[in-house]
Amino acid sequence: MSMTALAPVVVEGGPFAGSYQTLFSNSASFPEDALVDYLGGPAIEGSARFLYVRDEAQIPAFYIYEILASPNSWNGVEDLFLDGFWPQAGAISQLQILGAPFTDVPESSTTALIAIALGALLWSRKNQSVIKGRPSL
Repeated sequence: MSMTALAPVVVEGGPFAGSYQTLFSNSASFPEDALVDYLGGPAIEGSARFLYVRDEAQIPAFYIYEILASPNSWNGVEDLFLDGFWPQAGAISQLQILGAPFTDVPESSTTALIAIALGALLWSRKNQSVIKGRPSL
């Protein structure tokens, strides 16, 4: 079985494309290691961050790491070093960092205030309809 050399693909786009540089090592055609180096500028932020590493010729064909959660806790500006992917059998053919944007979740006190306000509004409307239905004196 012959192996065809493929150059690794780094998917870069959007506002962070100039903030990071990816360097591959071990081999130009079959890298097992990679360094994602923060250069400066806007950092990848979000409520979730994922690292996608792929080699379609291997099983499993890809790995997905949640790099924001413990024990990784990547802050978006530290360098990421990937070591020993598919040793002696394959290479990193694609590398991508994905981030989910922050979402505002209302505090429980805010939610409670909204619920009380809606309840009071519904109660007042119910009482107005009862009062309107009474005969006048």
